Amino acid sequence: MRLVLAHTYPLRRTRRAAAMTKGRGVDLLGVAADLTELYTAAEHLVPETVLLSEDMTTVPEFEVMRALFSALNISCVLLRERPANGDNPMSRGLPVVSPVDDPDRFISHVRQAAATKVGRMPGKAAAPTAKATTRPQVVRPAVRGQVFRDKSLIMVGASTGGVDALISVLGAFPKDCPPTLVVQHTGGKFAASLIRLLAGRCAAQVVAAEDGAVPDRGHIYLMPDGDAHLALAAGASPRMTRDTAPAVGGHRPAIDVLFRSGRPFAAHVAAAILTGMGRDGAAGMLELSRAGATTIAQDEATSIVYGMPRVAWEIGAAGKRLPVDRIGHALLAACTALPAGSR
Repeated sequence: MRLVLAHTYPLRRTRRAAAMTKGRGVDLLGVAADLTELYTAAEHLVPETVLLSEDMTTVPEFEVMRALFSALNISCVLLRERPANGDNPMSRGLPVVSPVDDPDRFISHVRQAAATKVGRMPGKAAAPTAKATTRPQVVRPAVRGQVFRDKSLIMVGASTGGVDALISVLGAFPKDCPPTLVVQHTGGKFAASLIRLLAGRCAAQVVAAEDGAVPDRGHIYLMPDGDAHLALAAGASPRMTRDTAPAVGGHRPAIDVLFRSGRPFAAHVAAAILTGMGRDGAAGMLELSRAGATTIAQDEATSIVYGMPRVAWEIGAAGKRLPVDRIGHALLAACTALPAGSR
């Protein structure tokens, strides 16, 4: 079993690594002290299994890790060294092992747990803020021969559960899709990793947004860090800008900032708000909608956390509520030019 170990605490990390090397049938490829080191190890060493301390799953960056594991078919096993403290949607569905003194017995437990491959985050059919059903696995290709209107723009915002949702939505886009601006609540250190991950799953080019650049067809833009908001500068034509205003609702980049910046171009904008906790993006989407944009919220059944899209729907910001596997096509349809003589 080719394995990478990740643990927050140095002494425990050393102890676990020593136990793994004493056991039979394990090739310990590397040891990571944090998620940044783990992402690099998983991306370059491509282990069969990752064993990581459960506390590492409580930060937003773990969502990017989980999507990477799924993309590379890496098993993820959690090491639980203390009782679980409530439900964590980021680690939901992952196999768990507890430490035992005998190395061979512990490795056997890890091997058995690793037989469960990590997949998309399953939902929870309980509290209204976290209800979901099985997420769609297949994205239908975009309609061939679509012709998109000049000046059309797409905006997408997401938070908890959003990486999988973005893969579903953006994976439906053709390589000549309308320029698309995306805000995903992810720690700044993992923004570049998210761009690389999406780039490997999308036909369009996924790149870092550059200050002053004009959004171009066939490109999907995200902020490369958490130092500024992604926004459009006011003017005759849209240009991206790094808005260095303070965090909004604890987020930078914030979805509300992106959506509000699109108001001058709303007649050409199609916007979607995906799964996520809180209400970021709902108020901005309402302003976009009132200015003439097409607006869509992800439905409750396919949301990992039905927070942001719920607020957007309840305040009347979203004109449609759709399952995640239909949102990409709906955004493209809103930007598609009507055939001659159909008006």
